[in-house]
Amino acid sequence: MAVAKSNLAIAAFTGLTMLVSVLGFAFLQGSPQANRPEEKLPDSYIINYTLTQSQRQTLANRGKTLIDLVYDPQNCTNCGFIKASLEGIAHQFSDQILLSEIEVSRSDYVDLPRVFMASQINAWSKKGAGITAAELEQAFCSVVLYPPLGCAIKPQPGNNTNRSQ
Repeated sequence: MAVAKSNLAIAAFTGLTMLVSVLGFAFLQGSPQANRPEEKLPDSYIINYTLTQSQRQTLANRGKTLIDLVYDPQNCTNCGFIKASLEGIAHQFSDQILLSEIEVSRSDYVDLPRVFMASQINAWSKKGAGITAAELEQAFCSVVLYPPLGCAIKPQPGNNTNRSQ
């Protein structure tokens, strides 16, 4: 009988400890996020400034893709093409993308232009004037959270789509 009472006391103590631990963990994890307001995002899907880290996190939490283009408009021959390609993608998928176009001086950065794409699932970056439209489209398809149908049906580079009989 004494053994049964001690087992009951140990079981009750263990159960109470587990309950208090779960409640304490829930309280500590739930409070900061519930009180913190979500960061305001820009109204436009194309901007000309850098987002804060908090805005980047809010963008990712909302399932959107961030594209950063850093370029020197005075000293880059291919930047107009890259900018136009990214703006075309951003316009077509404005509900999924935020494009940040940052003009800088070459003295600030060595390798320009720089393109960075990021979402909840992937990130991609490339620098230098040799960026092609095909690379930008392929990168977009690899990082966007909800890829459009066009990403699924486009032939991938290196795959031979011409089958000889």
